[in-house]
Amino acid sequence: MSAGPVAGGDRVLPLQPAAAIERGRFNRVPVMHGNTLDEMRLFVSLYYPRPITAAQYEAIVRATYGADADAVLARYPASDYPDPRIALATIQTDAGGALSSCLHQDAFQLLKRAGVPVYAYQFADRTAPPLIDVPGFEEGAEHATELTFLFPGLLGELNPEQQRLSDTMVAYWTSFAHNGKPAAPHAPRWPRFHSSDDVLSLAPGSGGIHRTDTTKASMCSFWNSL
Repeated sequence: MSAGPVAGGDRVLPLQPAAAIERGRFNRVPVMHGNTLDEMRLFVSLYYPRPITAAQYEAIVRATYGADADAVLARYPASDYPDPRIALATIQTDAGGALSSCLHQDAFQLLKRAGVPVYAYQFADRTAPPLIDVPGFEEGAEHATELTFLFPGLLGELNPEQQRLSDTMVAYWTSFAHNGKPAAPHAPRWPRFHSSDDVLSLAPGSGGIHRTDTTKASMCSFWNSL
């Protein structure tokens, strides 16, 4: 699947967004930007709806990363995960494309350098109702699972702790839409992004909302070294 904006040739989108931001040719408004903790589990489960073996996982990694495959497999051994598909999804979530945590960090930094307020988040409720329930697969906080918390009831019912998180997220988002600063009553302060640990992790329960460093969690220095 290839989906995204096609830039150039007219006044609607004359430049790729990253290039426009680097050149200062964009509207300077506050930005809320983030992903989910297990983004790519949705896409991996659609591509591999049936279990794969550790040998198949290794073959996929070798076909994808070539000379760097040994380093990747050392960082993400199949034995560390309950399912080789989860290992594959973790790789792709960390650094596998536009939805990855490392590219989100790049975007946060780019926008920060451009001088606009950035509010970064990562939705992290691994018990959220999944977009697609694949039998025998742990969907976790896959792509789109945050939507039920912003549009209650969209994908399924929430338990009381999840409902409290939903109320807080709706308040954050509504406040941001109203005045450019996300805030919610009786909830942790959402920091403006200045460094890699200024990402707000969103999960239910006591302490579920807290700052996190997705650069460290997703081993972005490793990926940048390849």
